[in-house]
Amino acid sequence: SILEKAKEFLSSIESDFLRGMQEHNLYYELGSAYFFTDDKKLAVENLVKSLEAIDRLKKLNNEGSITAEEWSGVERMLAPQIKNTEWLLSRIRL
Repeated sequence: SILEKAKEFLSSIESDFLRGMQEHNLYYELGSAYFFTDDKKLAVENLVKSLEAIDRLKKLNNEGSITAEEWSGVERMLAPQIKNTEWLLSRIRL
């Protein structure tokens, strides 16, 4: 319930980069929590939102809104979560 409440505050983050990072983290954690409580529908919904946040970050990188150094760090940090997100989604049978 705390993670669900945290969604209300995402829009208050002014930086697109920081908001994207927080969106990814929040939706990844929500998706994982729903996966392990066997709520497959909400797990998929949140895990997909997590990957969508990554896509928005990639777009910021492509537009030059993120420096190469920042993006390199983001990729290293998020790679395991992206892999886990994809793995969790592959295990869900709706």
